[in-house]
Order: sequence, then structure tokens, then C-alpha cells
Amino acid sequence: MLKKQFPHHQFHAHGIGFGAEITQPFRAVVESQAATAISPTGGFATSTAGPFNLRDIIRFEHAGSQIAAVEEEDSYDTVITSRIVGINILNQFTADEIVGHLSIKTMKRDSRMTFNTVGSRFVNLRVGGILIHPVLQQECDKPCGNSYAQGKGNPVYDLSIERGKRPVVSNVTTLVSELKVPDSCLEVEGNAIHVPEFGVVYLAEYLVKPYGRQLNMFRFELGCAARGTGSGSGLGANGSTTGP
Repeated sequence: MLKKQFPHHQFHAHGIGFGAEITQPFRAVVESQAATAISPTGGFATSTAGPFNLRDIIRFEHAGSQIAAVEEEDSYDTVITSRIVGINILNQFTADEIVGHLSIKTMKRDSRMTFNTVGSRFVNLRVGGILIHPVLQQECDKPCGNSYAQGKGNPVYDLSIERGKRPVVSNVTTLVSELKVPDSCLEVEGNAIHVPEFGVVYLAEYLVKPYGRQLNMFRFELGCAARGTGSGSGLGANGSTTGP
């Protein structure tokens, strides 16, 4: 019989630059661009794409994602970055750069996990031609003021699932604490912006789970002559350590 080797940590992380599906006025599936994942044993992974142009409905100059997962002396560390440059959707949603960043540290001593999103950002984001300044409440591993660790954050909605007798709770929130939009015909609710004759854009959606995180820097639902959905600068990670 093989002997069990403890402790043993399995890494799990992914990054996606962009993906979408258009259903009107034509059908097209945009396969995940700049998508990558890490081996359970860790290491390094990277992927790039672009320039990309789908009939001038969606285009971007460059997209990339990279992951590094290593074992340190006292922890298991994972860092993921997903970045898209020059995104343009129907000339209504544009940005010079959108970056999603997430790092996770799992302590060997007690399996305590800390999460950090500092570095996630929107650069020159315009929605409906209006310059938007989302204020992001980042999650970081500081012991004080970490409302996400305390189960607060910026709630959008909660998902509670009963699996047997053990409740599994995932909080879908957003890093957006304030969405500064000048007076215009744009309609804002939480992290969502509705643009007439375009659709809805959701910014910095953040899925908080007990042992992992998932960040999606933007997601859109087209509601005009063009129909479809898509998202970009997405990433997520968790991990598990087995031991006596």
C-alpha cells in the first residue's frame, strides 16, 4: 500500500482575458481569449491574445492573463492577473486598460487564508461616452478594516445552498463601493450601469467563498439591435491542503 504523504497542497487558479456570445443580428461565440489555468502542483502559466475584432461590435488591442503559484517556507502563495487593453464594445463601453488582480496566501501552520485584490483597476473607463470613476473597496490581508473577511463587503445579493446538512454560502458582492457618474441619461444601480439602446454593464463583480474568491472586472448584457453577453478580466482561485 502506498503511504500517504502529508501535508499536501493542491493549487487551483484560472484567468480569462475575455469571452462572449453574440445572438443578434448574427450568431457568434467568442472563445475564451487569453485563458489559462495552473497545475495542481503549482508553477507558472501565461496566455495572451489580440488584436481582436468581431465585426466592429467587440474589439480590443491586447488581452493577457498570468498565474504564479509557489510553496514558500510558511505558506502556499498564488497570484493571478488578468488584463485587457483598448477594449471597445459598440463604441459605448471603452477603456484604455482594465486589470483584475488577486493573490491568495494559505498558511501552513493553521490553513488560514488571506486574500488581496489591490491592483485591480479601470483606466480611462467610458460608458456611453461618459468618463466613469468607480471607487473600489479592495480586499487586503490587513487585520483591520477587511469587511470582506468579516462577511460584509458591498453586498449585491447572496447565494445560499444547502448541501446535505452543511450550508454552503457564497456572497456575490462587488469591489465597487461608489460609482461616480456625472449627470446624464445613464441609469446607475449599485455596480450596474444601464445605457439606453445599448444594454447593461456590471463592474467588478466579486464572489466571496469561505476558501476562495472569484473576480470579474466587467460583464455586459447587450439590449439593442445587437444582443449578447460577455465578460472580461476575470480570474479566480482557491486551494486545499490535506494533512494530519
